[in-house]
Amino acid sequence: MSNDRLLTIHFIDGSEMKVTFPEQGGNPLRLAKRVQEAVIDSRQFAIEIGGQLYVFPMSSVKYLQMNPSPDELPENIILGAAIIDE
Repeated sequence: MSNDRLLTIHFIDGSEMKVTFPEQGGNPLRLAKRVQEAVIDSRQFAIEIGGQLYVFPMSSVKYLQMNPSPDELPENIILGAAIIDE
């Protein structure tokens, strides 16, 4: 079974980019802190893809969707939510 993750970057112009990457090993609490720093607190999001560094200004990103969710998340994230179609 693969431990790959799927990240979909949804841009404000309606386009999207799908990226797969291996599970990022290490201390789960450190990974939660990295999520906090890289996505929530930063004005940019960076990812290395195929030996190239991509930096996305968060002002152009509508939202990031990661599947599956990391096992540990920062404390300020609501857990167990569901989308309701009305």
